[in-house]
Amino acid sequence: MKKIFIPLIATALVTACGGGSSSSSTKDKPAVGGGAGTGDVVTTFKVETSTYDYFAVKTSAGWQNLTNGKDNSIAIKDKQIEIAHLCIDSQNDEHLYTHQSINFDTFKVGSEYRYELHCEFPKNSKKVTISNGTAGFNLIDAEPALANSSETASNDEDIEVIMPKTRSTLDIFAIGKNTASGKFYGHRNKSVTLKDGETYAVDFNDSKSSILATYTPKKSDANSYYANYFSNNFDNGISLNINESDTWVTIPQVLSDNDGSYQEQWIYTGTPKFVLSYIKSSTEPGQQSRITGKTSPLKISDIKLSEADLSVTTPVIPPKFSDLKLTNIVLSVSNLGNNSVYDYTIGQIGGKAGEAINIDKILDFSSLPGFPNTTKRYVPGNNDIKLNVFQYNHLDIQKQSIMEGILYGFDLTPPK
Repeated sequence: MKKIFIPLIATALVTACGGGSSSSSTKDKPAVGGGAGTGDVVTTFKVETSTYDYFAVKTSAGWQNLTNGKDNSIAIKDKQIEIAHLCIDSQNDEHLYTHQSINFDTFKVGSEYRYELHCEFPKNSKKVTISNGTAGFNLIDAEPALANSSETASNDEDIEVIMPKTRSTLDIFAIGKNTASGKFYGHRNKSVTLKDGETYAVDFNDSKSSILATYTPKKSDANSYYANYFSNNFDNGISLNINESDTWVTIPQVLSDNDGSYQEQWIYTGTPKFVLSYIKSSTEPGQQSRITGKTSPLKISDIKLSEADLSVTTPVIPPKFSDLKLTNIVLSVSNLGNNSVYDYTIGQIGGKAGEAINIDKILDFSSLPGFPNTTKRYVPGNNDIKLNVFQYNHLDIQKQSIMEGILYGFDLTPPK
């Protein structure tokens, strides 16, 4: 059975390099709540913290604990803030620590910024199911809008959805196959109301369904190719690959959103310590990758890592293309001891091409106000350490979507 975990209000930043996720609005609204600094309010930072195990924001006034289980609004008078949050998955004994900076230089004064990526296993959750309700069809996949999902369904399996109890309505997209004709169908129902334990049976013969056309991707010499459909609703994407075969589908207009787009990703494996990825968004899939080689802009030996405090420095990373800017740097650490995963993800936004990377030591979460006691803390040794550097040539602030970008992935794991 496929399991999907839905955030309370999840609108994820569409990048391949992980980190925090958010959406923004440029509506002019009066700021609410306490602020920091002086001068005009740059933006109103909003976050719903009921699914987090811990959430804090740092302004020029210092760190502020927001873990109070409600929708927080903070008037921000700073051009940049930091956020830190913790998600605990007690089912799999996992902790996820996230530390990220957010820059508001490009935001209109008085605008609103809502941070909306929530813990994968929300507290006070309910469980519902999506199943096939059509004779002569197999359910290939289904994706509720605003979901946080990484698995795919197969063999007509039911799909289990875990969501906060406060969320009552689902927008569901499903893909099915007619076993007689072999054709693929899409189904979209934008207003499904389910209580805890209830099931939604997909009807691929009703008016909410349509035949899906297929296309042939241009895979170039990439080792892997992925394609997804994104919109403000389906911000984690609908996979265009039919997982039972090398078949790729498109989303017809009757099932799509006005702001929807296709995002294709080509992954080139250079050496065991380096991976290069190219991302392209467009109105139609089947675009061509610009990558022609798998050369790393850096040698692993050029990257200096102190595992004791997880500080990283590199020389200048030249852009692969002159029109790409350095925008996001993520250092991710997975602690593999005691059958658990312990991640720190440090995002640094707003860098420029031609600058060296310098990530200071990790944030000491235990020093933050109101941070809960937990035995899972970072300790040097027995870790997987990754450094991802993302470059782009356009980022839609309103939709938080990448139009084109390149990701350099480096494995910094020290020899065991």
